Amino acid sequence: MAVRKTKKGLALKRWFKEKWTDEKGNPCGSRKNKNTKKCRPSKRVSDKTVKTWGEMSASEKRRAVAEKKRVGMGRKTSQIRRKTTKAKKNGTTKKRRR
Repeated sequence: MAVRKTKKGLALKRWFKEKWTDEKGNPCGSRKNKNTKKCRPSKRVSDKTVKTWGEMSASEKRRAVAEKKRVGMGRKTSQIRRKTTKAKKNGTTKKRRR
């Protein structure tokens, strides 16, 4: 696979090496699991790799899938959660957007 020799290109290359799958082990983005909400890497490639499914406990897996179902497809769950908790700490109730 040819990618540019930039930071984004290296990140994309790493993403492909990580082999992202859903909680059942099916590859993400396939027709078989169109409605599957949560995907994680199956291989740890570098220190920048997020927790794999194998490194998560059963309760963490359930929590992650439930949170992703609540937030919706294509959105990052952890950033949304962080922004709302920061707003609550500051005393504001309005959610911040980028």
